[in-house]
Amino acid sequence: MHFDFHAKPDQKNIGEFCDYETIDRLLREVKPDYIQCDTKGHYGISSYPTKVGTPAPEMKGDILKMWRELTKKHGVSLYAHHSGVLDAQAIVEHPEWAAVMIDGTPYKVETSVFSPYADERLIPQLIELATVYELDGAWVDGECWGTVEDYSVWAKAAYKAETGLEAPVEDDFDGREKYRDFCRRGFLKYVAHYCDEVHKAAPDFEIASNWLYTAYAIAEKNADVDFISGDYSPANSISTAIFEGRAMQNSHSPWDLMCWGFTSRPYVTKEYEQLCAEAGAVIMLGGGFQIYNTQMVGTVRADYIPMWAKLAEFCREREEVCHKATPYHEGAVLLSSRGIYTHKLNLFRWDSETNHYGSDTHGILFALIDAGYSTEILTSPQFDEMADGELAEYKFIAIADLDVIEENILERLDKYVQNGGNVIVCGVHSTKLFEDRLGVKIGDITDGGEMSFSINGKSGVLTSEKVTVEPCGAEVKAKYRNSYGEAGEGSSVFVTVNRCGVGHWIGIYANYGSYQHGRTAGAREMIGKIVESVCGRKIVEIDGTHMAQVVLTEKNGALNVNLLNVSGRHTDARFINYDEVVPLRDVRVSVEYPTVPKSVTLMPGGEKINFSYVDGRIELLLDRVDIHSVIVIK
Repeated sequence: MHFDFHAKPDQKNIGEFCDYETIDRLLREVKPDYIQCDTKGHYGISSYPTKVGTPAPEMKGDILKMWRELTKKHGVSLYAHHSGVLDAQAIVEHPEWAAVMIDGTPYKVETSVFSPYADERLIPQLIELATVYELDGAWVDGECWGTVEDYSVWAKAAYKAETGLEAPVEDDFDGREKYRDFCRRGFLKYVAHYCDEVHKAAPDFEIASNWLYTAYAIAEKNADVDFISGDYSPANSISTAIFEGRAMQNSHSPWDLMCWGFTSRPYVTKEYEQLCAEAGAVIMLGGGFQIYNTQMVGTVRADYIPMWAKLAEFCREREEVCHKATPYHEGAVLLSSRGIYTHKLNLFRWDSETNHYGSDTHGILFALIDAGYSTEILTSPQFDEMADGELAEYKFIAIADLDVIEENILERLDKYVQNGGNVIVCGVHSTKLFEDRLGVKIGDITDGGEMSFSINGKSGVLTSEKVTVEPCGAEVKAKYRNSYGEAGEGSSVFVTVNRCGVGHWIGIYANYGSYQHGRTAGAREMIGKIVESVCGRKIVEIDGTHMAQVVLTEKNGALNVNLLNVSGRHTDARFINYDEVVPLRDVRVSVEYPTVPKSVTLMPGGEKINFSYVDGRIELLLDRVDIHSVIVIK
């Protein structure tokens, strides 16, 4: 559980209502693994009587001491919510620590990661929390997404020392692109430095830098962070968790995702069923789940404790089979760091206006998931770390629309296809990049428009830029129409397949990015047909619904078939919160499995499931799937 409130410079009454009874009740009834409580927010004002930072002007009690006493009593770990890069007060006291815009204007909240800020403010406070207050760790907020392209004297001097060059001027596009890469490396060095220094003083103090080593900030691990974490969107949260969790699950590090227990604009608390659905989207991937709630000046909202306790029970019922489970590979979407960062005008956070690739990756991922495939994300570092044998376990790897890709990834994809793998290249820019491998000749890219098609009696549409495609050895598998009113299959090439070695290169000459904002049954069916044509049957086939999302994991020698009911109102912006997820009923499931299993059970609960075994597949019927169920096969 996570609590913070970002104390302001004029904060009053901190500790006035130190409510030991309510906090004790929270810990007793919810029984969390850990609590994260506030120590310093983005204003830079500390909510405890720090000796090495800037405490709030009025302290009537030591909230942090109260949290530590009570968490020790209940055997619960205590972590700090502590703002890192964002620290307005540090800049007020030390204006020279501010990051600076290219026109010379200093930022008011964003500190320079090249400045003495970490050594003189951040590190001393983290050591104070570890040694004086005996906290177990810190969740450092406002980090990669708060880091900016920095032209401070510190940054420019570091750039000159590293490259021998002066910092670029405003209209030097190529120079600024190189400079942004330098700033990204600077942030990674900053995190590595403060982690190393704090661990010298307190080796067991665990640190996470918010969103580092995730889809927000793809990088090879150079910092000794102890776990990976991020707080995801308060609205459309399940979709965010689906994407961000998949980018973490192959990190080989402990990880969790934090949902907001409330929505903003307007503020309203989420309901139990809504929070269970968000929890299910995370824990089925093997990660931990935490919930963010507001912290008052000395207590928390007592009226929500019963709901939090029920939510904790929902998670605990699934912990045995879900927590730290590892992926059982079926398919993956590649998330290239070079594709993300090229032409990206900010440093880390998503920015679809200046770099479409991240948004497009969402689209193809959701299409594959909706088509029934257990689909992971592989970031460039995760792809690089994976041995050839493990990579060969994937039936397919999909690539969204990008302009550039790492050469070493191309080489490994060639080997993967030669040995029987299948690569799906999606989008007009990507297919142009891969045209020789796809066995086609691609013409000029034209303006975007609708691409209409029909498959299995269902209509589909994508909005995308277009290209002319001339097959040069590839087989055309589908065509599209330029408008819905046209008759027939269409005349423009939509999908091609080119056999190479034992595997295939598949070209989709449309961008699936629009799918995430405008899902159609035809677009879902089309991607399913494409994968099936080269990979054969899905590992898990579900009859009767497309609302049961499949995630395959392994733990303790068992294959876990996670089914998440995504039929709720989580994608409907009209529902700020909701208290009902309609159960899926009479769900027929077929699972590819090499031998007759010794047991098939349903979790939570451990009920034995009746099944038949026909032609290498387990066939069974579930009466209902409420929110999240796991079929455990041994």
